[in-house]
Amino acid sequence: MLTTCPACRQGLSRYSDSTGVKPIYPIELIAEQQLGENWQKDFIRSVHIEKVLL
Repeated sequence: MLTTCPACRQGLSRYSDSTGVKPIYPIELIAEQQLGENWQKDFIRSVHIEKVLL
């Protein structure tokens, strides 16, 4: 489920096990489509940081 609201994403994530709904930001979907499934890990490695908070 696409959402741009951080609070909505957090709330929807609480029910993902029982509903099967995975909330995701639109920009994450675009990055995955353009850069591949491992875009976040590749980005973290390329800029030498520990983690990307979304």
